[in-house]
Amino acid sequence: MRVLVRDILSLSSASGKELVLVQCDPNAIIKQIWSEYDVLVRETGASIEVSDLPKISADPTLLEQLLGNLISNGLKYKREDVPAKITVSATQTDMLGVVITITDNGIGIEGDNPDRVFEPFKRLHDRNTFPGTGIGLAICRTVCDRHEWLIRVAKTGNTGTTFEVNIPQGSNVK
Repeated sequence: MRVLVRDILSLSSASGKELVLVQCDPNAIIKQIWSEYDVLVRETGASIEVSDLPKISADPTLLEQLLGNLISNGLKYKREDVPAKITVSATQTDMLGVVITITDNGIGIEGDNPDRVFEPFKRLHDRNTFPGTGIGLAICRTVCDRHEWLIRVAKTGNTGTTFEVNIPQGSNVK
């Protein structure tokens, strides 16, 4: 119950907190997030590969929530007996802006409508198989909506999932 309340408060905070936009270094944020999982990483042999990501204008707290949820899902929804591997990269174009791609080698997302995972409490697995509240990806969607970014499930299958976060040039903020 305590975890559920914490996650609901995180979703509420992502929805309502005043945005403070600054130049953020996603590389530094990811490094800090990864260090928080140090024990799990050492125990499971998980790895992360991060390309040199460009700095972006964002609310640092919300950007940390977004990246933290996507990385933790890559660690949580791993295939049995296969160490989690997460890859984070970015492409930058004049037309699209920055597209950050987060890929894992986990179990993937089943079904014809993978975007339903962004709805609060939409769990695809029972709590005994994979713990959690079903709020993490809803937080990701909320963070992106607040920044007027687009998040989508770009690819899924039984060998992993790829999320893309499109950060348009000069995007406005709500």
